[in-house]
Amino acid sequence: MFFLKPKFNIKDLTKNSPELSEVFHHKNQGIPKKDLLALLKRVQEKNIVLLIRPVEVLTRALHEQGRFPTKNFNIKGKSSSWGAWAGFIPIDQAYSKLNSSNPEKIKKANKEVQACIINKFAQAIHLTISEKRFQELQNKKFIFLQGQEDEYLRINCPRPPFTSNKSELCYAKKINATEYALYTAEKKSFQVLADMHLNRPLIADYDLLAIFRTWKDFSQDNIRPNPDVTLRERHRRLSPIEQRRSMENEKNFYGREIPNLGNIAPETIKILSELNQALNKGDYLECIHHNDDAGSPASDPTANYPITALLPKLKGLPEIVLIDSAKEFVDFIEAIKQHEFRVEANPLWEQAVQLAAKEDFYQKIIRLEHLKNNPEILKNSLRDIFTAIGITDSTLIKEITYVVLLTMKHNIHIQFKDFFKSIKSCLLINSVLVSQWCNVLDKLLSKGLLTDDVFFQIQWLVTQLKEDIPGFSELSATIINFENFESLQQCQTKERLNELLSLAETCIHDNKLDKIKFKAGINEGLLKLSLETTEELTASMLFKL
Repeated sequence: MFFLKPKFNIKDLTKNSPELSEVFHHKNQGIPKKDLLALLKRVQEKNIVLLIRPVEVLTRALHEQGRFPTKNFNIKGKSSSWGAWAGFIPIDQAYSKLNSSNPEKIKKANKEVQACIINKFAQAIHLTISEKRFQELQNKKFIFLQGQEDEYLRINCPRPPFTSNKSELCYAKKINATEYALYTAEKKSFQVLADMHLNRPLIADYDLLAIFRTWKDFSQDNIRPNPDVTLRERHRRLSPIEQRRSMENEKNFYGREIPNLGNIAPETIKILSELNQALNKGDYLECIHHNDDAGSPASDPTANYPITALLPKLKGLPEIVLIDSAKEFVDFIEAIKQHEFRVEANPLWEQAVQLAAKEDFYQKIIRLEHLKNNPEILKNSLRDIFTAIGITDSTLIKEITYVVLLTMKHNIHIQFKDFFKSIKSCLLINSVLVSQWCNVLDKLLSKGLLTDDVFFQIQWLVTQLKEDIPGFSELSATIINFENFESLQQCQTKERLNELLSLAETCIHDNKLDKIKFKAGINEGLLKLSLETTEELTASMLFKL
């Protein structure tokens, strides 16, 4: 297996990629060879990129046996990464990968496990492991045989982190020639979750991180019930007007998810079925059950690495990639975007990953350069782009579309790629920024003051101040109140506007507007304006937040 370099380079990646055979026994990859090859074949048939969240290495042998059912959407208990029960889901979650490190998490997980049993999603059974499994755990130093007490084998199980001296005592009793039954330190039967059909212990499933398709294969069937993923993200993306109108709450928002599957697109449901068919495990032994993490409102990006990525045959790229960090994920995204893949990111993921993913719509925007003289076609293309980059608020769409069409009418040469990049960057912070930006452009266009240079200056300013909403509100109010400048009667308007924008540039430090310095510059005579009116407008803008 290989790791992407901090600075991605296709030539280096190809040169340094080891043989595929090294993938199957990699220390950070727990999917068996047979399953990886089956999934890879289907990925290449479908021409998709498939990303899988970490699979515990100790479950590899359990998956290889092909006899254990896997946990589905309704089973929330955590599997274990240590002890003689490694790979299974203990009824007492203190024995799980949570490992007693957080009592509140343990308590919550135990309640979830009991809920599974009460609702008959699963049952509790006495865990038995094979002789082969027992030897594997011994060889990998997950268990240490301490001796015998009557019919029981006394076993010491080191607790994570394995560098500590903490351990757990348990017992095993041979029940036939090939199996051991496990017991707690009190010699009570060690209980784990099992399915209701095969009556076998459950193990971890294969959690998908994401499925990426090419732009040409993207359609309405690839859109989730909740494209915004979380209610908070939905509200953040709404304009102030839409926020006031919105009747959405947690119940009706998350109620749109598909029962037992989650926030998943119709096409992805089909893909899940095809992937399980490719694995060919048998009835009740499916390994993939629910939505990918890209659409999960409960995503925890810290638990996403290493990612196992399966790729179609792409020039210059290996078929399987192991991604160890957010930085490597960004590099990977940049690589597959070169092959026209549409990348989707969860709003809960790292911001660097989100920004890299949001840029995948740029290729689509290039079409706009050829449609500038056809407003109706441009409107349709803009709608496609808004869908691709996650803008669903109708008011915001109207504002941006109006400004784009108006700039075209006035022959302003917008570089659409950079324009939408800035918009998306602002949307990651607050949709109010985009609304204010549109208001400023509209005002300058109506006065005939917007030139190519002014447009790019304002775009630079909004990008710099995207995290300083009060600062950008101050600047916006100043520009919108431009006709109140006392000195406009003596000087050329455009020159004064340039002075205002240049002044603003000098007043930005660490991505914040120094409002005291900004006002002082105006008072010193660079641009004398009606500060009282401007302050009222600023207050009005901030009130909308």
